[in-house]
Amino acid sequence: MTSYKCLLCKTPVDVDFESPYIQCTKCGSRILIKERPPASKKRVKAI
Repeated sequence: MTSYKCLLCKTPVDVDFESPYIQCTKCGSRILIKERPPASKKRVKAI
């Protein structure tokens, strides 16, 4: 299972890809975004 977040109500949703449909269990929305770790900033020296 993969963890996603509902775009409308921000509730975490566990997605099972073997299910015939995917939607938020709280609000019923079918628009989900994948949770990703925050990007780290990297400084590069100018040439």
